Amino acid sequence: MSMKTLLLSILLLSSAVGHCWATTDGVLLEKAINGLIARVTAAQIAKDSHYSSIFGSFPPLTWERQKGLYPSSVHFNFHGNGLMKALRDRVRVPDDNAFVAMSVTQFLLEALEFHPALYEKITEAQIDASVAAILSHRDKNREKGVPLYMFWRQKFINSTWSSWPTNLAAPLTHESNVAEVIRKLAVRVCPNPKLLDVLQALVSVPKFIVNMFHIPADFDDTGCAMALGSRLRLLHGTAFPTAAKHWVEENSNMHEFAVAVKNYAYRPFSNGTNANLIDPRTYLWLREFLYEQEAESSSRGAVPRVALVTTWVLNSDENRLNVLNQRPYWMPFNVNNVDASVVANGLFGIVSVLLLQGSGQPMEWFDEDMNQIVVDSAKLLAWILNTNALAKRPDLVLLYYPSAFDFYFFVARLYHLVRFPPVHVDSDTVFQRVARGLVDILHGPLKVHGTQQLLSSATVEDSFAYWDDIIGRGDNRFGHDDRFFSTAMAANALLDIWTSTTPCTDSLSKCKVRRTWDKDASETIRDIVERGVLWLSTVFRHTSRQNAFFSGSVKSDRGEPFIFPSNHMQTVFVHKLDCNSSLSNPSAVVIGVSGMITQEDYAILLNSTCFGKSVPTADPGFNCASCIAPYWSSESLADAAALLALSKWRALNPAPSLRHVEAK
Repeated sequence: MSMKTLLLSILLLSSAVGHCWATTDGVLLEKAINGLIARVTAAQIAKDSHYSSIFGSFPPLTWERQKGLYPSSVHFNFHGNGLMKALRDRVRVPDDNAFVAMSVTQFLLEALEFHPALYEKITEAQIDASVAAILSHRDKNREKGVPLYMFWRQKFINSTWSSWPTNLAAPLTHESNVAEVIRKLAVRVCPNPKLLDVLQALVSVPKFIVNMFHIPADFDDTGCAMALGSRLRLLHGTAFPTAAKHWVEENSNMHEFAVAVKNYAYRPFSNGTNANLIDPRTYLWLREFLYEQEAESSSRGAVPRVALVTTWVLNSDENRLNVLNQRPYWMPFNVNNVDASVVANGLFGIVSVLLLQGSGQPMEWFDEDMNQIVVDSAKLLAWILNTNALAKRPDLVLLYYPSAFDFYFFVARLYHLVRFPPVHVDSDTVFQRVARGLVDILHGPLKVHGTQQLLSSATVEDSFAYWDDIIGRGDNRFGHDDRFFSTAMAANALLDIWTSTTPCTDSLSKCKVRRTWDKDASETIRDIVERGVLWLSTVFRHTSRQNAFFSGSVKSDRGEPFIFPSNHMQTVFVHKLDCNSSLSNPSAVVIGVSGMITQEDYAILLNSTCFGKSVPTADPGFNCASCIAPYWSSESLADAAALLALSKWRALNPAPSLRHVEAK
């Protein structure tokens, strides 16, 4: 137990001894649940609207919105004084996407399982609209039925269906060059020279930025989609028959899904850049795990083999041909990467689909290669927890999903799923075989290290406990802008690690799923979760619900992949590059690590310079002097996450009541 965790336990104990506990009648909890579900429901986008401006005016007359999605916006992480905070809060662009809709809908369905009375508040029309919007994000470059999903909707460009976030791309591509207007505005309002330099650099290359929008399908959205579809089909088909029917029709080809997972897995010990080439930022944090796997294989006299879930559904050759032929469907920086949250969600989707075996879904697609990807990816998640890798390089481990509490929850819900499947599954199924292996891999890392990391990052104040993450930490007066979201995710994670589920034996409208504390759940864990739930229930009406559920991969002037150690440097035209070459056209550059670099050679590269910059061996943080990263925030996502946490708490059996700490 760490010193901070020990001190937290003492604080909680002394608080309980020094105060008397008064139980409530649950009114506070019910009011919070009802208030959150009302807010989520009201926020759902009710009708389509199109982007409209006069001669490129910005902001436009109307933003593009899609019926059925839930709102999210892009902010820039201005930080410092009050003006910077105001810019961060108010300068935002609506950017709705599939990830938020998938997550909110998943949370709503799970909340229904704990709280059947919510069937009166979550309508069939609401779920149907969400599912229809999500299905429109299926990659249209694939045959009908292939379940591979995009973050954004697509537009047909140069014979290719390409990601096109209209609200972000339209201002940068209009002939009036809105980017120049933004640049001039920044000069007037941004007092920090370093921040100004970064912002001006961003808006001075609109074509480069727009190229970054043309991303391919990814295994994060795909994993979330698979998990949502499985739950909808298995548990909610009766309540939402239209949505379930449409889902099955649009996601029938699991063979091609499995082919994609295997074709685009990262295999550092294999031959060929389609399998072994990775973003150099990924290799920097991942290499120690790979060295350990290599040593373990060598000790057994075996050839090392590792296969991991990646972010993008594309390989090097396909990406190169798309760039050369100007088909806008390519990876940022032309190379794949490994993001720990994407790995967790990819596994969550794969394992969720295995539950369908009992309903007649064939499982021939889940072969030994697929099993290796699942096992190796789970081992990576365990290694991240055991080594506390997030404390060392969160900017690289969580390349696109910077919230640490997102990661803990994503891994915890995977662990809970394999421990307690929501439906009966026979012992001889593929799911049960895979589940047993994943429980063995994740149990200790989550119950010990993951829990310690969550407890040590909590703040206990009076009757409450809460968690803070990254938004607002760089302000002169700490703004704790993402406290609500972080607390909801942390509470969900601890509840999924330390409780057991008793599934419903009847239709969900007639009974509810129960949760019970695991026998080894300490009083410290139970108490801090209760305090977190109490805080969420108390403040939900009057607190910031910002979050950074997604961000760009470059968060500062020290975040470009080009300056990290690599052994593969060339253009898409296969012209060789070195660290002294010009980077006049970064969209045409491919820089990565192919295969393995020995520890000795890598140590040398860490002390070198490339393109005039030294290797950033330490995390600059999300709020450094030159950090002005764009991040995506969704209040609906925060509300739905809090709703799920409160619903889990309510489902604890015997039904608990919240306790108020009252001074004697």
